[in-house]
Amino acid sequence: MSSMSELASQQARTSCDRSERLFYRLLSRQPRGWTTEYEPGIRANPKEAPRRSRPSLVYAAFLGRDIHLLSVPERKAALLALYNPWLFSIQEQLVLSTDPWPHPLYGYPGVSGLPWFRGTVDVAVRLGCFSSHPRVTIRDPSGGSEMRRAPMPYVGDLLLFLKGSDNSPYCVNWTVKKDANGFRRGLGLKQTLAGQAREEARSQRRHEIENVYYQDVGIPTIRVTEADIDTDVAANLQVSYTYLNRTTKLDAGSQEILIQRYGEIIGSKISVLECARSLCTVLDCTLEDCKVVLHQAIWKRKLRVDLFRPVLFDRPLKIETCDVLGRYAHWFARWASS
Repeated sequence: MSSMSELASQQARTSCDRSERLFYRLLSRQPRGWTTEYEPGIRANPKEAPRRSRPSLVYAAFLGRDIHLLSVPERKAALLALYNPWLFSIQEQLVLSTDPWPHPLYGYPGVSGLPWFRGTVDVAVRLGCFSSHPRVTIRDPSGGSEMRRAPMPYVGDLLLFLKGSDNSPYCVNWTVKKDANGFRRGLGLKQTLAGQAREEARSQRRHEIENVYYQDVGIPTIRVTEADIDTDVAANLQVSYTYLNRTTKLDAGSQEILIQRYGEIIGSKISVLECARSLCTVLDCTLEDCKVVLHQAIWKRKLRVDLFRPVLFDRPLKIETCDVLGRYAHWFARWASS
């Protein structure tokens, strides 16, 4: 019994130490207002990503860093966000402050008078659910031997930084799940009916805290689901993005010739492959060069094609009948629609 008790005690200490390390790591990665050197609260690597997650990286050249994503739905949502030319920054796995904290745009050039977050603890108290706010046991920061309980920060999914039609900056918070049911359940573990009810109540309180937390500073929270992102749109954005950072030996003038020719065959029966072959000799390039130019032009919206249908190199390009950013405009809106 003694050895079993010692083992249980050791496991408890290990768990406590792990939670304490996570606590201080999250605190150290809270950006105090606007920053161009953002560090996510959780990195998409084996050491930090949750055990049941699907971590991946998406390199954003305009930010000069990788975006750390923890699920397939997050990846699809992030690519949709990156496709928006009005996006000028994104903060993934963002730590929500437990205490009063500056607005994400605090310190951004030309912006002033922004409200402060009141903190998730304050929000939980107002909502009457402080007892359900996660807490962690930590050593006394002043160096004493006593342990104390501290509120553990929540971590959000994606915070978008966008420019409006008047060029003024604003933020939109995306909370991302696989489907609508994901906002009611936790990790999807098998539970009793009573356990499921408790988990749904806990999940609901967590999302309400996040919503009010951002509401306090005028930032809308949008519930984004993988199920609501068109399958072909997601696939097309993924393919085009993989070509975004590839190089081609074609100079700017030759690329424009190719893009112009691609534009002329949209809606015709001529495939991209046929068009590319006819220009390879003229432009002294390879088919791979032609693919790079095609997908970069699609991503940069120089070529407007139907992204709600598969975009294939050996098939004709379809005419755009619905703009992706028009379809999902409400997800990027400065104010949440009622």
